[in-house]
Amino acid sequence: MRLLLILVLWAALAAPAAAKLDDTVLTFKQSALIKGDTLFKYDGRVGARYRFSGATRCMFGNGLLYLDTQDGTIVQETVILPLPNHPRERARLEKVVQMFLKETGLEKEDADQVYAAFEDGIQAGKSSKKDLGGFNPLKRKYEYNVYCNPALRSVLVQVALKQ
Repeated sequence: MRLLLILVLWAALAAPAAAKLDDTVLTFKQSALIKGDTLFKYDGRVGARYRFSGATRCMFGNGLLYLDTQDGTIVQETVILPLPNHPRERARLEKVVQMFLKETGLEKEDADQVYAAFEDGIQAGKSSKKDLGGFNPLKRKYEYNVYCNPALRSVLVQVALKQ
């Protein structure tokens, strides 16, 4: 009986990301990013793009989240965040980007590369774009784009399936 309880708890804790890339868009309903009114509200669907924006009690301000789909499958996830004005805002943005990267379903080393590019973006205003996935043919290929625009006071983090 104890073994069964342990297995059930382990399965619940080891649940996969709610909306990883190459999964159906319907799985995004369980995403921690849009849960309740604490982070995002649904603004509507245009073509193959789902748009969520900062809600009234938004954790980080005027952020935007886009999901691009192809035949109901998520092929690209983009989050646009305002540049932080003080350390407390920066901590909130870092938390949102970490949640975003967890949701994409990237492996830890790939997610760490994207997060490092995000930190470079908000510290030095640098932008970067890179392919992920290495040379292993069995590994799914991804690409990321981190674009920081100090003039617009925003940073974009985008992760997509490599076509």
